[in-house]
Amino acid sequence: MRLYLLRHAETAPGKKVHLRELTPKGIKSIRKLAGFLNKKELKEISEIRHSSHVSVRETAQAFQETAKLKAPIREVPLLEPCADFRILADFLDEEDKTLLLVGHNPNLGMLASYLLTRGSRVDLFKIKKSGLLCLEKTKGEQTHTGWTSQWRIVWQLAPSHLKKAKSKR
Repeated sequence: MRLYLLRHAETAPGKKVHLRELTPKGIKSIRKLAGFLNKKELKEISEIRHSSHVSVRETAQAFQETAKLKAPIREVPLLEPCADFRILADFLDEEDKTLLLVGHNPNLGMLASYLLTRGSRVDLFKIKKSGLLCLEKTKGEQTHTGWTSQWRIVWQLAPSHLKKAKSKR
């Protein structure tokens, strides 16, 4: 199972945080990211989950449309900025389908760090706006309660990586 963690794109100022919409630049950056990625790999995504914030929902929708994903989109309370990422991690340990989670910093970075280390005070990742981190879950060791999950980093992309990739072509 793969887990994609996507931070929302740039938002317009002025409204309350949860009502902010994406800027044209934000929409462009998400479309650029989705267009850059391997479509075959993304087709494995079974569901896209996001927080209730307008910008996060718009990020999920723009990514889905650009990547031509058929995966359904669903709002999930555990992706809210103040939600406990450790509870979400426990649910993800039980998941067996590939997911795209669209959310906020620092929660996405803390979630990734926690999945990898099980340390709740460790923050290894700073996911930039329109940035994407891919993790993979494997079976760990067998215990008296079953198999433990182990996670590994597959790759991470920031918008600046796409600029560098374009200039090298």
